[in-house]
Amino acid sequence: MSKDDLGRIPIPDPQTMPIAQLASLADSILHERDNLENDFVAKYGAKLPEFDDGNVNVYIAPSAVLATSRMPKLTMLALVGRGEVKNYGATNGRIKALRARNLIACPLDAAHPHVVAFTQVLALFLNEPERENDTWSQAQNWLLPEMVAARAWLTTYNTLTQQAQANWERYVLLQRQIDEVVAN
Repeated sequence: MSKDDLGRIPIPDPQTMPIAQLASLADSILHERDNLENDFVAKYGAKLPEFDDGNVNVYIAPSAVLATSRMPKLTMLALVGRGEVKNYGATNGRIKALRARNLIACPLDAAHPHVVAFTQVLALFLNEPERENDTWSQAQNWLLPEMVAARAWLTTYNTLTQQAQANWERYVLLQRQIDEVVAN
């Protein structure tokens, strides 16, 4: 680019620049990103979406939330031993394949007071991307909430993911506001 080309670029009058507005937005977005990093990424290893990948949801692994929880936990092996979880497939099968074929289930009667919540919790743990390549044998060491604590744990997990999502959406909104001010 030549000097003459630079001279033709319109430059706004510095007196009309919204410096105070940009400074306020910058402080807000930095504060929001700091909250995301401290409250969700550092504490739970949350995966924040990329702006250009089409995914708009924050993901928090259920195992990370359970690890920080004081709720009663049991290993998958203990849950199998109590008859609360059953694998109808091979013990050397990968979780992803077993899950895709619906071979891991909670065999208890649907009338049991904790089955619905526990089935949702089990599905969350079986769908963890970092664990889907584990075999059923490896999954025996996973910790899950005890069945009687499943509903309370699920409420905690859902609340936490909703908070993370709300923080992310505020962050994106602030980013869009900054982009509009700069574009104007």
